[in-house]
Amino acid sequence: MNTNRNLRQTRKNQIQRLSQEIETLSAQLNQLIIEDNEAEEEQQPIVAPIIEEELQEGDRVVITNNYRGQRGSQGVITNVTPKQVSIRLDGQRRIVNKKKTNVRKV
Repeated sequence: MNTNRNLRQTRKNQIQRLSQEIETLSAQLNQLIIEDNEAEEEQQPIVAPIIEEELQEGDRVVITNNYRGQRGSQGVITNVTPKQVSIRLDGQRRIVNKKKTNVRKV
């Protein structure tokens, strides 16, 4: 019985020691990751933000994506929202909605 108790205490001590080692290693790893990320941020060039071309009602545009085979279709903007535009396609009464990134001025 005394042997079992000693064995359990030895295992318990080993578990505590390993747990403390894991905590120490985790803290060291986290510090290295933080330092590495800071070093990468310092090396990255500063890039100017892309300024989207301001689209307004009445602008002539061409569709640049091919959803429903509309790439290259042209028309006039009839409505503008923060993310999309409504376009009356040339020669049609139909109005299509497109994301601003899927059209460009002509």
